[in-house]
Amino acid sequence: MRKGFRGKGVTAVLLAGGLDFARASGACLVEAAPMDNEARRSADGLYVGPESVFQRAGFVEVARQKSGRPLMRCVL
Repeated sequence: MRKGFRGKGVTAVLLAGGLDFARASGACLVEAAPMDNEARRSADGLYVGPESVFQRAGFVEVARQKSGRPLMRCVL
């Protein structure tokens, strides 16, 4: 998100739309690898979205093979 739009819930709305699309398309689950370093925000580091947004959307961590990048899953 561009600086002026961060913190306004845009990422959560986009994620919800993606999950709705996945459900409508017959997906059973969705996986993502967000960043867990929300305290150190940067445009590059949060391009994939912060872990907290995915947690609020119902994703749970299923693996962590790289520091700072949890693999998260949402069962639809």
